[in-house]
Amino acid sequence: MTTDRAEPRVRVPRWVAAGAVLVGLFLLSMDATLLNVAVPELQRDLDPTMAEVQWVIDGFPLVLATAVLPCGAVADRFGRRRCFVTGVLLCGATSAIGATATGPGPVIAARCLMGAGAAVVLPATLSVLTTLYREREARRRAYLAWTVVVGAGGLAGPVVGGALVEAYSWRAGFWINLPVAALAAAAVWACVPESRAAGAPRVDAVGCLLSAGGLLALVWAVIESPSRGWLSTPVLCAYALAALLLAAFWRQQGRAAAPLLDRGVRDDTGVRCAVAAGAVMCLAVFGTLFLISLYLQGLLGCTPWEAGVRTLPMTAGMLPGAGAALLLLRRAPLSAVPAAGLALVAAGLLLLGRVGPDTGYALVAAVQVLCGAGAGLVATVVNEMILGAVGEHRSGVGSALHDASREVGSALGIAALGSLTTTAFERHLTDAAGGAAPAPGEQGAAGTLHALTHLAELPPGVRAVVEDSFTHALSVTAHVTAALVALTAAATWWALRAPAAPTRSPAVREAQEIQEAQEVQEVQEVQEVREVREVREVREVRESQ
Repeated sequence: MTTDRAEPRVRVPRWVAAGAVLVGLFLLSMDATLLNVAVPELQRDLDPTMAEVQWVIDGFPLVLATAVLPCGAVADRFGRRRCFVTGVLLCGATSAIGATATGPGPVIAARCLMGAGAAVVLPATLSVLTTLYREREARRRAYLAWTVVVGAGGLAGPVVGGALVEAYSWRAGFWINLPVAALAAAAVWACVPESRAAGAPRVDAVGCLLSAGGLLALVWAVIESPSRGWLSTPVLCAYALAALLLAAFWRQQGRAAAPLLDRGVRDDTGVRCAVAAGAVMCLAVFGTLFLISLYLQGLLGCTPWEAGVRTLPMTAGMLPGAGAALLLLRRAPLSAVPAAGLALVAAGLLLLGRVGPDTGYALVAAVQVLCGAGAGLVATVVNEMILGAVGEHRSGVGSALHDASREVGSALGIAALGSLTTTAFERHLTDAAGGAAPAPGEQGAAGTLHALTHLAELPPGVRAVVEDSFTHALSVTAHVTAALVALTAAATWWALRAPAAPTRSPAVREAQEIQEAQEVQEVQEVQEVREVREVREVREVRESQ
């Protein structure tokens, strides 16, 4: 038997248990971006090198993307609640290391360990929600809540981080995790029943190592490409190693007795489309958000906290987008739903392509609302497509697959869109200056940031040229990214327009059959309770007479 097994706990309303899980999820999502605005103060306090600053930011997503797929398999075998509590406590404990650091090394170590904790937590969150909510519509609403909380946490990070830095110091960004982590862990332990895949085989150790190694090499190469160069020897070697390891992982999965991804999942067109749509959506949205932050701070003169507040329309747009996904899943063909979400993101990017030096904030806010709505729609339907294919008994692996694609897409978006913007910026700046860039500073992304952060120090004429060059580069990047998103939307619609019957493994079929039997039994129990109540009411009437 491979269906989920849940241990009895003190019964509480499902929304209480789900709320406890979502608090921990919000904390982990916020941690991913909380320190982004604290870099200047951290530099003044600890005097790290540029490479050390980069790894303070990138250590978290690197370890998270590397470890999340193996952690999903561990959660399915050893218990989702247990993994959730372990991961949250790990994040809280290692936050103390960062908060008390006297040098950049412990800060980097703390961020990497927090990423490991997040990798343990994230697959468990969706798995717990899948176990708590077995009815289709209720489960879809739970996925909607998960999507909104993940997006809100990531976007709230710079806002909360900026407020903490201005009120206290960068260390407060670590200290805040301790009480929240303890509260979330205690609430989940008390309210959420343990669940695991009953009779699950041993974790596929070889598959875990191959997938972790491949994702580590891939994400490292993506992060390092802008600074080292996309065609530099270390970066090309890392991409080659990633391709080799991931190809070996795919081949090994076809031969393993108990693979991480069974054949039914690997051959499922819906899963492939969901992973691609989710990755491209994250690439576009997170890369665009990074560029919008540069625009807000560079051209509009916002402080880090003010810029963080001005990215909240992205969160505001996610809720109606996720709500629209529930409606479309009931009334529209599946092929239309992810394509519609990607189309909204593409529309937002085309609107961003109209930005100019004097555009102002209104257009940027409208771009965020459109992209947020598209992101909410895509993320909600992607959850359902992947978790529906893997089955409830392997929901940890399904959630991890989605998380891995999301982290890779986000990292690639920031790196690729940042590099494209830098290239277009430098080229336009050089052409405008007649072959010599008018703004001093380093080359590459560092030069772009130097030019934007020192606009106030430049003569008015030079400043106008720099502003025009940056908005031109932003427009070029927006149009290129919009084309990529639109192409993905078309390909997703084409692949899903006449879906074949999904290839389900025997384990998935058995789990679904057992789940259906459980649902029938629950309906019968409800009917019996109603009949008993009716009999009691008749007796009470007779006794009163």
